[in-house]
Amino acid sequence: NNPPRHLTFKRMRLFRMFQLTVVVVLLAYVCASDPPSAPDAPKLPKVDTSRGTVCKCLEEWPEEVRPDWKTFCGAWECAIKRPKVKCFPGRSLVRRVEGGLIKEVTMADIMIGDKILYTTEEGEVDHTDVVDFLHRETDAGPVDYLAIYTKGAELIVSAEHRVWLPTSKEYVFAKDLTTGSTIEVVVNDKATQETVSAISSVRHEGMYAPLTASGRLIVDGVSVSSYAHFGSQSAAHTAFAPLRGWKLVKEKLGMVSHPPKGVHTYAKTLTTVAKWLGVAVN
Repeated sequence: NNPPRHLTFKRMRLFRMFQLTVVVVLLAYVCASDPPSAPDAPKLPKVDTSRGTVCKCLEEWPEEVRPDWKTFCGAWECAIKRPKVKCFPGRSLVRRVEGGLIKEVTMADIMIGDKILYTTEEGEVDHTDVVDFLHRETDAGPVDYLAIYTKGAELIVSAEHRVWLPTSKEYVFAKDLTTGSTIEVVVNDKATQETVSAISSVRHEGMYAPLTASGRLIVDGVSVSSYAHFGSQSAAHTAFAPLRGWKLVKEKLGMVSHPPKGVHTYAKTLTTVAKWLGVAVN
């Protein structure tokens, strides 16, 4: 006897569902499997994409030997994209207060909480706290800097950092200094005025930008700002007030401050916004 018609129809539906399930499983397996590599295709080099590495392809593989759609380059040229905020190399010298004495140390040696020397607008030498670092990369380099020479000083500084002009009582970008410009040089803890005799390009290791409570410091014997890129010293100092205030809060709470690795997040964000608003240079 033949089975009832409704049972035959039910069996057919189950069989079709089984077929569909097998097809779906096979398709999933094929999609999940690695595509076969092209014969004799060279292996791609591993590219370090950390710390803003930028790479460009020098030699593309032809389509017939590409192992898959993601990899098509046979030779790379890579370079680390350095952030523009850099300010000073690790070899630059600052004057740190140690137990009532003044000791000259390298930029790489200073830490958050240290007291270092700076000059006021009136040319008086005083000390100020290192609140944080706007940029700190100990292993960066070699990095491009300007070397500003006077009779008694050699300042190594990034082009967009601000240097104090005592005659006009203003900060200017280091790149805007020329031979004949008058800058403030501290000799034997006394501020004097000296003329820039030469400017050259140099390369040194490390990138450091200490933020002080006063927004000023003495580097390589020259009076400079804590800030770069900003068109106004007062605007920059006001903009970074929350970062200085946060340091005081952490001290009250007994929290330990650690220097950033690279550009400080607050500094990076603030500088980006300031450039967008047109109050900072690139």
